[in-house]
Order: sequence, then C-alpha cells, then structure tokens
Amino acid sequence: MNMLIEELQGLAADPRSWAIVALMAVVAGISIARLRYCPYIAGTYQATDEEVGRASSKGFKVGARFGLAMIGGAALTLTGLLMIASGIKPTIALGLMVVGIVIIQTEPYRLQIREQKRVVVASRDAPEAVLEGARTRLRDNQRALATTNVVLLAGLIAGLMAF
Repeated sequence: MNMLIEELQGLAADPRSWAIVALMAVVAGISIARLRYCPYIAGTYQATDEEVGRASSKGFKVGARFGLAMIGGAALTLTGLLMIASGIKPTIALGLMVVGIVIIQTEPYRLQIREQKRVVVASRDAPEAVLEGARTRLRDNQRALATTNVVLLAGLIAGLMAF
C-alpha cells in the first residue's frame, strides 16, 4: 500500500501527469464546443433528400464499434491500474487509465449522439414538434457528454492534488 501511495505522490509531482490533465481539458473543451455549436441542435444543418432517405430507412444499429470500445476501455483501465500498482512507468499508466475511463464513461453518450443525429436528419420533414423533440434529445445527450468530461477532468485534478 505504501508503494502505491508513493507512486501516486510521484505522479502528482511529475509535470507529464499535468500534461495528461491538459489533454483531458482539451477533450472537455471540445465536448463543450460541440454542444454549443452543433448545427443539428441549432437547426442550421441542411440535410439533403438523399441523407433524409438514408436516415429514415436505416434503423438503429449499435455495431461492433461500441462493444470494441467498451472492451478496449476496460483493458486500458485495468492495464493502467496494474502498471501503477506495480510501479511500472506510472505516467504512461496514468495516461492509459485516464483514456480507458474516458472511453468507458463517454462511449454510451457518443452512441446516443450518433443515433440522435440520425433521428434529427430523418425528422427534417416531420412536424415541428417532432423535430424539436429530436433536437432536444440530441442536446440532452451532448450536454451529458460534456458534463461527464468536465466531471472526469475535475476528478483527475482532485486525484492528483490529493497526493
């Protein structure tokens, strides 16, 4: 246990760990910008008839990306934890762990955002209430993704500062 605490204290003192925090801040900033400037939410995206036809005929399909991302995120997280516990390259281990946790926490929202964008495009010719409902669901998912990234950033900072 003492070795783990020493490794964590070393991470807090290492400037490369704070570079990982800076990268996480960029990820959080991008998700906030996507929420704020999303053309699908703002109604400025002009879908073509072909896009509407594809979106209308194509049903919701999760695909392999989601499963592979979740398995990969879990593997990265566990690898990072084991590396930190063993004292093997703690900065790289922190990076692996952070990437894994971010993937696990955000991939469900990313999946929902992809689906909601499809629904917004498919609803182009629907009544305004239907289109607005689709945009609201997309906005809620974008907001949840941005909030998750900001909370993960705050947790990373708090974790490093605790040691």
